[in-house]
Amino acid sequence: MKRLKLLFILIAVVFLTSACESVGLGSDGSGPVVSPVSSGINVEPYCNTNYDFYLGEVALFGTGADILNPPITSGSTDLLPNIESAQNNFNNGHGVGAGAYVFLGGPGANPNMSPTAWGAEQANWAWAAHNNAEQTMQGVEFNFNFVMADVESTGLWLAPTSQANITANQDVWLGFVNTFQGEGHNVMLYSAGNFWASYFGNLPVTTVEDTSEQDYGPITPCPTADNNSSGPGGYNAGYFDTTSAINQLVWQWSENPPNGVGDFDFVNMSNYNALFNINDSP
Repeated sequence: MKRLKLLFILIAVVFLTSACESVGLGSDGSGPVVSPVSSGINVEPYCNTNYDFYLGEVALFGTGADILNPPITSGSTDLLPNIESAQNNFNNGHGVGAGAYVFLGGPGANPNMSPTAWGAEQANWAWAAHNNAEQTMQGVEFNFNFVMADVESTGLWLAPTSQANITANQDVWLGFVNTFQGEGHNVMLYSAGNFWASYFGNLPVTTVEDTSEQDYGPITPCPTADNNSSGPGGYNAGYFDTTSAINQLVWQWSENPPNGVGDFDFVNMSNYNALFNINDSP
């Protein structure tokens, strides 16, 4: 999902003790393709753990070139093995399954609409893209209960050189969130804390169910933190939604130096289960 290449790759975790049972590890976007093992459960090959979650990109609205015909990206087709793996594990009692994300565009992506209306338009497109991707996948469903919105500096958000620009950025986001949630859908946010603080003026992230930040670290050993607090590179999860700890759902770490494998994400299973009053397991 990464346009800044700091994006989400969600879930499936290494847990060597019972203390680790609250976390899963996975991926998103160009995440590693997993392979089945003898038990029929797909595992994340670098960590040898259940592949608990995957997010595939289903639409891109952030370039300004796709306003009249928002594209359904290849995330719904060439990433199908990852989606199927997460779905297979979910059906076998592991993780939270597969989900979708969209790359949002700021006011600069559609200057012909008001920022609020542009945000609402993207919300409608996002749900249509979600449903379209499911049809493309021919029976493989998205059972993760969110659509994630990717908000990054490459999405034609207005530079925070004036309060008017910051307000316009805020209005796009609020138009998206309010419309999406008003139609009964769950939305989560991926962004970077410093980018959000600058471009959105520290707009409280009170209406989304997820925030994340990346950590750079080696591909091995795999991260083992059971509380989503630290990664293999020694960085802490940089949550910038501090309104509720339960909203701190997922965070990402990236291999360093890059080796073509992709990024990985922790999902806090305890928080996810509490949000939906369920009992999914890693």
